[in-house]
Amino acid sequence: MRPLTLLSWLTLISSPITFGAVIPADETRQPVVVELFTSEGCSSCPPADALLQKLDQTQPVPGAFVIVLSEHVDYWDRLGWKDPFSSPLYSRRQEAYVRRLQLESAYTPQVVIDGNSEAVGSDAGKIQEAIRKSLAGERYRVEITPVFRNDRGTPEVHIQVEAPRKPAQHDGRLMIALAENSAVSDIRRGENQGRRLSHVAVVRSLIDFGRIESSGRFSADVPLTGELANWEGKRFIAFVQGQQYGRIQGAAVRLLSAAVSK
Repeated sequence: MRPLTLLSWLTLISSPITFGAVIPADETRQPVVVELFTSEGCSSCPPADALLQKLDQTQPVPGAFVIVLSEHVDYWDRLGWKDPFSSPLYSRRQEAYVRRLQLESAYTPQVVIDGNSEAVGSDAGKIQEAIRKSLAGERYRVEITPVFRNDRGTPEVHIQVEAPRKPAQHDGRLMIALAENSAVSDIRRGENQGRRLSHVAVVRSLIDFGRIESSGRFSADVPLTGELANWEGKRFIAFVQGQQYGRIQGAAVRLLSAAVSK
C-alpha cells in the first residue's frame, strides 16, 4: 500500500442514470466496468469512494456507460476497524489483477478499468482516460431481464449473452455480482474514526457462473437463491471476463425491483 493524496477532479457534467432498465451494449453507449478496491479503514479511500459515486451518477465519458463496483478488501481489517463490507474474496481478486497487470503490490484505493488497466482510485483524469481507451473494440452484448417467478415460484432473472460479429476468440466467463445500491457507515475506530462514509454499488456476492460456449452465446435463467437470495433493491451486474482475470468484454446492470413478473 502506498500513501495517496487527493488529486483534483475533472468537472463531471451529465444527466443521472436510471437503473430500471437493462443497459444494452450498443454502438453509441458501451458499458465499461470500473472496479474500486477500497476499505473503510483506509484514510485515503473516502475521496475514491466519492469519485466512484460521481462517475456512477454523472456518466461523464461520452460513448461510455460506466458500471461501477465497490469491492472492499479485508487486509485493512486488522488495523483498527473491521469493514462490514470486506471479504477475502475481493482481496484475492485484487491480488490476481496485481499479478496480471504486473504491479509491485496491491494498494488502496485502486481502480481497475475493464480488467485491463488500473489507476489510483481518486485520480479522475487518469480513470476517465482509461474509460475512453477501453471503448475500442467489439464487445459481447449482455442483457438482463426483470425478476420473474418460475413454475415453482422461485424468483429468477434471465441472462442473454451474444458475441460480437467477428470475435477473435471466445474465452470469456460469465461473472455475476450482487451489490448494495448504496450504503452508509459511521466509523468508530481506525484511520477514519468519527467519519460517516457513503458507498455505491457495494459488492456482496461475486459468482463465476461459467464459461461462455464456443459459439459465443449464453442463455440461462438464474435463480435468485443462495448467495443471491437477498436481492430486493440491489444491483444485479453480469459481465463477461476473459480467462485468468482478463479483459472485461461486455456487461449489463439492473436494479432489482420487488415487483416480480409472473
